Amino acid sequence: MRHSKFGKTRELPVHDTTTAALRAYVGRRDKLCPRASSPAFFVSLAGTRLLCGNVHIGFLGLVRGAGLTPRSPTCRPRPHDLRHSLAVSTLIEWYRDG
Repeated sequence: MRHSKFGKTRELPVHDTTTAALRAYVGRRDKLCPRASSPAFFVSLAGTRLLCGNVHIGFLGLVRGAGLTPRSPTCRPRPHDLRHSLAVSTLIEWYRDG
């Protein structure tokens, strides 16, 4: 837990497999780049903070590889959409579970 945007404190429940994947990433990251120049959790191979444009390009490659297509020329999958779809799916699941 940490203080985030607008001074709010947030907790995010994650599945055990997510925790394991993030721990594995930390091990690989720290081995490949032991002296990162950024305090960011996700860093580039150079140890610097990821650039938004590069993240979007990488995400686009994943979207294309998964065979997802835009619903229209202006409505296509974006990284930010994952945040909202995860939140909605989680709330629906919690509701169904009572």
